[in-house]
This record gives sequence, C-alpha cells and structure tokens, in this order.
Amino acid sequence: MSVYAHLDAAHLARERQRLDGQAGAWWAAERTLLGARLLTAPRGTLLDLGCGTGATAHAVADAWPGWRVIGVDADARMGAEPAARVTFRHAPAGAPLPLPDASVDAVYGRFLMQHVDRPAPLLAEVRRVLRPGGRALLLDVDDRGVVFEPRPPTLADLYARAADAQRAVGGDRHVGAKLPGLLLRAGLVDVDLDVVPITGQSFGLRPLLAMALGLKGALLGEDAARVAALADELCALPGFVALIPLFVARGVRP
Repeated sequence: MSVYAHLDAAHLARERQRLDGQAGAWWAAERTLLGARLLTAPRGTLLDLGCGTGATAHAVADAWPGWRVIGVDADARMGAEPAARVTFRHAPAGAPLPLPDASVDAVYGRFLMQHVDRPAPLLAEVRRVLRPGGRALLLDVDDRGVVFEPRPPTLADLYARAADAQRAVGGDRHVGAKLPGLLLRAGLVDVDLDVVPITGQSFGLRPLLAMALGLKGALLGEDAARVAALADELCALPGFVALIPLFVARGVRP
C-alpha cells in the first residue's frame, strides 16, 4: 500500500506541493551526491524508484543529457508527467518492478525505504533489474539521529504520533542505519555508507522544517496551518538548533 493511500484529494495536493518544494530545496546537494556516487558514466538508464511527482527524475534528465530516466511509484495519483528521456510507470507496493532483467545501469531510492513494509522483496527486484556492475543508491533518514534543541513538547508529540502512524502502514523511521545491511542481504557487493548532516544553517531552517514536519502532518491529517504554526514556533526559539542526518548507502550488482 502507498503511504499516501489514505490521503484525501486536498491533503494529497498539499503533499505533492511539499514534495516538489523539498526536491527543489535539496537539489543542489543532491546533484553533487549523484554525480559523485551514482551517475559517474556519461550515459545510461536510471531507475528513480519511488519517484513521487517526478521532480527529481526531470532534474536528473536536465543535468545529465546522456541519461534516460524511468520513474516508478506505487501511487498512480502523484501526477508525474513524462518528457524527453523521462518516462513513468506505476507499480503497486509489493508487485514486481515493470522492467526487464538487467535493464538499468543505476537505481536511486530517495526517502523511499522508510515507507517500505517488506524491504527484502523490493531490493531483490532492484538487484534483478540492475545490469552487472550497476549501482543502487539509497538515501533515507533515521529519526534516532535527529537533533532539535530545544525540543518543545508539541514537537516531541508530533514526532511520536507520526512514528506510530508510519509504523501502522508499514513504515520505519529508523531505516537509515539499516540500509547497508539491507543491500548486503539483497546480494549487492562493495556496499558503503555515508552520513550527510543537514542543518538549519546549511540547508535553511524553513526548508529543513518543511522536510522534517511535512510528511508527519500529512500522515496525521494535520491542518497545514497547524504544521506551519509549529514551524513558526521553532524558528522563534532563541538558539534553536536543527540537524537531520541523511544516510546514503550504495551497493553494486555483481
């Protein structure tokens, strides 16, 4: 099941808007990361797994003209639009990927694994569609490493309730540190891990809070104004510190 399956049209529209904004805010850092760790060849085919609205798929195609991008998402309502060298396909959660064996050179899953109830079958599919020597790159969060200081009760309550809600639909807010093990158990080799810290100072406090709070609000059906009011409260705290570690794991199909 898609993590967004329970959202009504209004909440889904807000979530699409949030995802597009997050993709734009994160793109400069993401482009550097992809260029260094995944898209190192002049041309190839990338599977953008859990592509959402398609914003990142289009950005990749624009930045790497030699690459073709195939976006796959479990939610057909995300509204991704195809373009030159960019196509999109729908694959329900738990279903085989709609791609032939050994058909892509790279797989990218950004903030995907936190939503996956059964990682092993999905990563077996990732291994299947990768060509020998192809790379998979997974980027995700681990809430055990998130730092907010001070941490008001309203924020702690939102995090606790959202973790319960995501767990109820099969999600895992602690998946980041588990990524290398998941790739190894899927049969990938040369697995490595980077941890990229983003802070309110380096990323911008407002965009970081939008990233940190937006999905939680959507999961809980919170009114957007209430989530925005919490962000305002945090920004007004003297000396407020926000840090989110992003776990980046890469593996190679033998």
